Amino acid sequence: MKNLVLFVCFIGLFINNAYSQNGKLEFTHIKPINNGFTVYFHVAGITDETQAKEILDDLLADNNISWGRHFISIEGKHRYQLNINEFVTPEYIRKILNVYGTDFDFSTVSVDGKILNKSTSPIKKDSQQSERIKVEAPNFPEYKSTGNKIEDDENYRTEKEKWINENPEEYNKLIKEIE
Repeated sequence: MKNLVLFVCFIGLFINNAYSQNGKLEFTHIKPINNGFTVYFHVAGITDETQAKEILDDLLADNNISWGRHFISIEGKHRYQLNINEFVTPEYIRKILNVYGTDFDFSTVSVDGKILNKSTSPIKKDSQQSERIKVEAPNFPEYKSTGNKIEDDENYRTEKEKWINENPEEYNKLIKEIE
């Protein structure tokens, strides 16, 4: 019976540690500036712009934070950019966020070196940045995204080269249109 109780306690601790976000937090988007750093991070749980502004005002009231702004990122997430000194850590910011019932979304803050909420698409599908120029030529290959950019780019390059070799007249027409 004692072994069973110990086993259940061990499993409980394991599950708690596996799913808790109490490990070492680190900003993943950080740039050095003259008197400290600029950090960027996403926040989950913000209900409206008023709450977002209240959080920013509270952050800027801190003497360790010299400047900041809130905006909606290209992923459609609430994002903050702050200029901080060396005393500000993610844990420091998290205490302020938690007062408002919000927290990091853990896509831009790592826990024990791991990103827990990886973005599936860094650019929204309706964003201008995600649009590729459509080449108007018969059977010209289209870029196919599988999520592996390196492999996708290589496949597209190979398909374009093949099309160019098989369609030299069409290719020359395209080049002349560009010039």
